Amino acid sequence: MILSLVGICLPAVAQFSGMGSGTPGSPYQVANAQQLDEMRNNLDAHYILEQDIDLSTATGPGGAFYDGGAGWEPIGTLGSGFTGSLDGDGYVITGMFIARSGDYFVGLFGDLWPGGSVSDLGVEAADVTGDQYVGILAGYSEGTVTGSYATGTVNARTAVGGLVGRTGSGSSITGSYSGASVSGDFAGGLVGDNYGSISESYATGSVSGSYYVGGLAGSNDGSVTDSYATGSVSGSGGNVGGLVGENFAAISASYWNTETSGQEGGVGDGSATGMTGLTSAEMRRVASFGGFDFTDTWQIDEYLSFPTLQDNPQDPAPGFAFADGDGTSGTPYEITTSAQLDAIRGDLDAHYILTEDIELSTATGSGGVFYHGGAGWEPIGENGDEFTGSLDGNGHTISGLYIDRSGDDYVGLFGSLGSGSSVSDLGVEEADVTGDRHVGILVGETDGSITGSYATGEVSGNNRVGGLVGITSSSGSSITGSYSGASVSGGDWVGGLVGSTVMARFLRVTPRLR
Repeated sequence: MILSLVGICLPAVAQFSGMGSGTPGSPYQVANAQQLDEMRNNLDAHYILEQDIDLSTATGPGGAFYDGGAGWEPIGTLGSGFTGSLDGDGYVITGMFIARSGDYFVGLFGDLWPGGSVSDLGVEAADVTGDQYVGILAGYSEGTVTGSYATGTVNARTAVGGLVGRTGSGSSITGSYSGASVSGDFAGGLVGDNYGSISESYATGSVSGSYYVGGLAGSNDGSVTDSYATGSVSGSGGNVGGLVGENFAAISASYWNTETSGQEGGVGDGSATGMTGLTSAEMRRVASFGGFDFTDTWQIDEYLSFPTLQDNPQDPAPGFAFADGDGTSGTPYEITTSAQLDAIRGDLDAHYILTEDIELSTATGSGGVFYHGGAGWEPIGENGDEFTGSLDGNGHTISGLYIDRSGDDYVGLFGSLGSGSSVSDLGVEEADVTGDRHVGILVGETDGSITGSYATGEVSGNNRVGGLVGITSSSGSSITGSYSGASVSGGDWVGGLVGSTVMARFLRVTPRLR
């Protein structure tokens, strides 16, 4: 009888203060921090965000969820996990703070049990600290995570990930990403210790620790498919890799950035089965990502940024080629590297300025970024898709340009300059250029203006071959204050400065050796 009375006196499950009934057809509508906190009262119900939620004031000193300094209390624990669903509906939770360095199962959710799901949710500017099984979205997941992302910082002793700390067998993460900085052992940019399925996902944040440290996952005993990592990876102990720290299972069509990660190996033991290392320039090209579906799943601003997810876009896109400038005439994109020079082709009507000399000889040498199977540099712009922006060399030089495209027309640093385009104050030195028709070191064909520029080296072709320009194509084109010191050879229409002109204007030009 006493037990019965005690049972009768237990408090009822707290009611949700918002709209909805918690069913799949009528989920509880979460519109503020209090209602987000109330999710812990009914762990098998269904929820949907109605707007962005800022937890920074609620979790700051004296805030509703500061919990004596520990911050947000994770929803769901080892013995009582979340089995319902949360549909973020594209909204964002910002400012989550957790300081629970002695706790396991730490994150917005502590433990997602089988059947639990989170979708279309962003968690931004999080600051999370725990002991083991720690992630911004979830500490541990045996459920499903789709179309979601996390940014901020997360730190733990072990099993720590930017999105999820550890995934269990049968769990899945799909169409999601993390930009969070991660530190600990068994640490990964997306997942710390993976026993589930990771697919069509990526991580861009830095990862550091001692052992089992990877750009995407610290350890993989599940599967990784169609995914990539770009963040810097460092470990003072062993099993440190650009994609995963250690691997015991299947990886396919997955990639890591060898430049930004600082890791030549995709997995800590040096093997790279099912994974490929790419440079930053290669990561901005569709052709580099064999197995990726760029029709229905992925998207890319080719030559300008790394891939993003169509249904979960990141803005700005990761790996944008230019660190400074916005491409306008007043604030042109600043070019300091060969990869950025290559990225000009991604936006042919923008404005650019060199702020450093560029050396292409290493980039175009055998196996170099732009060698293209021996063909060398791919000219920027072509007939019908011309460069119509501007490039201000700013007194700098591009050296070591190599092109071997004897069957191609419109060959040079630029293939074709369109009406309204301009190249100024640029030197192209020690070039070695071969094409068929319309071939020049600076440009194959121009309908724009060239001022204060020069070229040196060698150029050859069949006809319309010039030291600086192959052909000027209209009366609107102009070459001013420029010269060539290049050695030129070809069949018909061959000139030291220009191979052929079509009513072009020449002002103060000097074809001579330097």
